[in-house]
Amino acid sequence: MDVLSVVQHLRDLAADPRNRLTIVKDQSSLQSLVLFLDNDDSNVVNTALEALYFLSKCSTNHSAMKSELGMIISLQTIIKSEKSTKKTRDLATAVHSKLCGTQSDGSISSSIRKVKQYVLQVKGLMDDTCRRLAEEKLLSVTGVISFTFNMAKKRCTVRTKKEVKPKTLCEAISSTKIMRAEQVVKKQTGEETTVSYDSNPKFEEPKPKSADPEYLPEADLAELEENKTAIARSENASSTKSGGWFGTVSGFLAKSLYW
Repeated sequence: MDVLSVVQHLRDLAADPRNRLTIVKDQSSLQSLVLFLDNDDSNVVNTALEALYFLSKCSTNHSAMKSELGMIISLQTIIKSEKSTKKTRDLATAVHSKLCGTQSDGSISSSIRKVKQYVLQVKGLMDDTCRRLAEEKLLSVTGVISFTFNMAKKRCTVRTKKEVKPKTLCEAISSTKIMRAEQVVKKQTGEETTVSYDSNPKFEEPKPKSADPEYLPEADLAELEENKTAIARSENASSTKSGGWFGTVSGFLAKSLYW
């Protein structure tokens, strides 16, 4: 299930008043909706805002939604951003008004100034498994509001509260032992460079796995056939494990709410 599918399911479920309290009480679902507000795909952002609007129609949810880390700041950022479309801005304004009432532009600007944004270069960010592991590490850092990954450039853009230091973010990802994060900064000339906070500068980025050979010797084929049952059992067992917060949300959608 991809990101847009998950947020569409959440939106459709939130449209049913019977589900609204349950969704907000589930920490992973509400947290995911906040993260979706920083997605590069405008369809994901708009759908997440629609879900939040439905949830905000239940006044009992206002306190929990307003106190959710990153919720208000993300809404305010969308409202003030020149990149936001009219539809996106109107949706964010509607949710913000439901939760906080009318707020002046000066107050919104003041809140946005309290947010910091860091760009991290992540060595070893090879696939979705690595990305999910990095997501889990970032979610464990207090003060992280949202983040997005650019897999092609192996970069992660993280928005945080002002007290969060880039060193903390880099160390969280580097603690995976299979990835190493460095902060991307710009020199006065405009040229980009990276800052490392790792006390152990030696890190070899894993190489992409080579393609399987076109054929196997007959002896290997016989052994593979003999162990076929065991291999299938192992794969089935591993496929039942959770895939991080994304897998948690998908499982929650399937089991907990009214369809």
